[in-house]
Amino acid sequence: MSEVVYLGHKIGREQVKSEVSNIAAVRDYPKPMSKTDVRSFLRLVGYYWKFIPHFASVAAPFSDFTKKNLKVFDWTGECDQAFILLKILPCDAPVLRSPNLNKEMILQMDPSNRGVGAVLSQLDNDGVEHPLVYASRKLLPKENRYSIVEKNAWQLCGLFRPWQFICYDSSLGYVLYILLIIKSLIRAAVSLVKEA
Repeated sequence: MSEVVYLGHKIGREQVKSEVSNIAAVRDYPKPMSKTDVRSFLRLVGYYWKFIPHFASVAAPFSDFTKKNLKVFDWTGECDQAFILLKILPCDAPVLRSPNLNKEMILQMDPSNRGVGAVLSQLDNDGVEHPLVYASRKLLPKENRYSIVEKNAWQLCGLFRPWQFICYDSSLGYVLYILLIIKSLIRAAVSLVKEA
C-alpha cells in the first residue's frame, strides 16, 4: 500500500496531500447567506490551512462574521473575492513533504498589512525546495502598526512554536537572517545612544 487516506488527507511515502473527495466539498460549497454559513465554510476550508499559503490573510474579510455581536450580514465584494479564492486554493494545494530531520530546514516568512505567513521547507536531493507546512495568522489591529522587523520577530516566535519539534536538533536556514536583523537593531540602538 503506497498511500492511505486518514482524516481528509492522503498520506504516502514522504508526502501528505489533500483528499480529493473532501476538496470537492470545498469547491462545491454554496455562497454563504448568513453568519452561520460563513462560519461553517471557514471550518471546512480551515481544515486545510496548512496547505494554503497566506490562509489567514485570504480569509481576513470573513473575520467580522465570527464575532458574536454582529448585527448585520454585510457580504462585500472583498468577501466574494476571498470566497472564490478559498474555494480554488485547496484544489491547487501543493503536496507537503514529510520532514527529513537530518537535512537543513528553511523557514521563510512574509508579513503583510493583513496577516503574517510562513512556510517551512526543505531541499530534496536534487536541490528542489519542497514545503513541509504553511502557517498564517491575521494581525490584530494593534499589530498592524508594527514594523516589518517586529512582524518578522513576532512570526518567528508565534508561528514557529508549533514546528519546534520538527526543527529541534536540525539546522535552520533562517537563523542567519534573524542574526542580521538583531545586528542591525543593535547598530541602530547604539547610534541613537551616541546621538543622545
